[in-house]
This record gives sequence, structure tokens and C-alpha cells, in this order.
Amino acid sequence: MDCPHFNGRIQVFNSAVLIFFALSDLSGIGRMKCEYICVSPRWSTGHAHRDGVLVITDPNAHGMQGMDIAQVLTFFSF
Repeated sequence: MDCPHFNGRIQVFNSAVLIFFALSDLSGIGRMKCEYICVSPRWSTGHAHRDGVLVITDPNAHGMQGMDIAQVLTFFSF
């Protein structure tokens, strides 16, 4: 599959903040949760650090059966 041609500006980021409502979390303030996902080309040891995430690949599957594990390489915005 070929990627579409893009002439715009792209910004690259090393982290993202997710704020979401978690029904199952009774301990949070108003059940709001905040998570950080980080990607670092060079961690303190000199090696790259990449967080893992769960990605919904089949929204019709039950529970976690519709999710895959992925490793974040970078974040970008365009």
C-alpha cells in the first residue's frame, strides 16, 4: 500500500497525555484518569525507550479480544 502524498508541516513529539473517564476506577477524583505515554530516542542508558499501548483493532470483539499490543515509535501532528 502506498502512502498518500503530503506537502504540509509535520510536528514530532516525544510524549502524549491522555485524560479520560474510567468507570471502573472508584478511587480517582470523579473517576478521571491521566496517563502519560513516552517515547525517547535516547534514554539515560543511551538506548531508546518506547512505551507499550493497547490498540483497539476489532471494536466488535468482546473485551480485550479486540485489542492488540503495540509499541509507540513516535507521535506526530499535522
